[in-house]
Amino acid sequence: MIVGKSRLEINITRLLSKCESMAKDSSIAPEDQDWRLEKFLITLDSMIKDLQKSPNPPSKDTISKYIRKVEFLKGLLETKKYSKFHRKSGCHPTTHTCS
Repeated sequence: MIVGKSRLEINITRLLSKCESMAKDSSIAPEDQDWRLEKFLITLDSMIKDLQKSPNPPSKDTISKYIRKVEFLKGLLETKKYSKFHRKSGCHPTTHTCS
């Protein structure tokens, strides 16, 4: 018997899609986008853990796919924070020299 996606899984895919579009959208002010995206990713982590514990979880491949996407978005967010810090401090991100 094939079971459709649970409400939780549907909410995960919706929020993940929202996070991916936020990461691509440069029209949103970075300071507004970054804190919101960070909170959404924390929520996604929690939701994925709940999904894994659910009575009828999706396949391990599906859960791995969700986890990989969240980890990728976290990496993008960290890169943005790192770059922003170096711009503010006057440090060059690749040579690690400060002016």
